[in-house]
Amino acid sequence: MGATNPLDTEVRYVDADGESVTTSLRQLDLKRASTALPVRRLKSHVRQRHYSGLFWSATTGAHVPYESRLELDRLWLADFDADVHWIAAQPMWFGGSDEGVLRRHAPDLLLTDRRGVMTVVDVKPAEFVKRPQVQAVFRWTARLCQAKGVRYEVWSGTEQVALANIRAFAVARRGIEPADLAAASAAGRRIRRGPRDLRPPPRSGGGDEGRRPAGFPASGTWARWTASSGPSTPSGWSARSSSSSV
Repeated sequence: MGATNPLDTEVRYVDADGESVTTSLRQLDLKRASTALPVRRLKSHVRQRHYSGLFWSATTGAHVPYESRLELDRLWLADFDADVHWIAAQPMWFGGSDEGVLRRHAPDLLLTDRRGVMTVVDVKPAEFVKRPQVQAVFRWTARLCQAKGVRYEVWSGTEQVALANIRAFAVARRGIEPADLAAASAAGRRIRRGPRDLRPPPRSGGGDEGRRPAGFPASGTWARWTASSGPSTPSGWSARSSSSSV
């Protein structure tokens, strides 16, 4: 931890096979580290300030953890970028001396493009980036990346309209079969048309009793709907069923 040369900085990570690795930045195997597992575990507690979770990545075909909504936004961009070949979250710990100050830092993301070029990414709101302590850590991390020959990026957000478009387009990369999309679309159209489209055809003998959906009792909600509104005015059904929404 008393390193003065950036390449002597200690690096700790867990490779794709789950093996813990401790090495120096000089000896770091970038290819092995590019698919590293997260070195930090997601935490959840009362009054948590950050919204964490798992992002399903079409690039990796697996979940990628994120520790804030801002980090989730950066994941959407990385996953949509056709040049990004792999995404690793919280990939490693850096530990070493920065001009006499001992520092320890785990970047948020490690992106590898199709040419093998790697980018270390720190995600932080713009107002936090202005803080002197944060700037000092980021300057140190930038020097480490420069010494190892990888890119470094501090990301603080982008246009929300662009992100909304990317989220909408992302469904095309998520392995959903066209037949499944068509079925879901048809189901949506049936639901929007109202309760009458969901009712089975009348049974012989007629009457509302023969047309109620399977599972509805002769009395209760279905009977109240038929009595108050009749089968030609589904608005009564919507008003009465709203109290049981989940």
